[in-house]
Amino acid sequence: MLVNDPSLTPEEQRLRDLMSEITEASYYAGWMRDTEFEVWRLATEGGAWGRVTAAELQQALEEISALAQKLRKWIVWRDGPGSDNRAISLAEWRRLYADWKAAQS
Repeated sequence: MLVNDPSLTPEEQRLRDLMSEITEASYYAGWMRDTEFEVWRLATEGGAWGRVTAAELQQALEEISALAQKLRKWIVWRDGPGSDNRAISLAEWRRLYADWKAAQS
């Protein structure tokens, strides 16, 4: 488990921790730039990131997806006073993801 973040509920912290574990599996690193985008891409589109594929991470990605749907939220990196992460609605997240995806082309 990462550091307790008072701006996130326990379930939101669990989602953040699971996302961070994907980065650890992919790059031997904690949360890194674009983690929220790459984990979403793996969970929704498949493919690879770093040294792993979505197929290898299937169980973890299913848990992440289920928890995100239950919470109706996604975790994003937002460096700010007292918190590094923020939970946003899936509607807001989908707009951010679409913008990120378009910028990748």
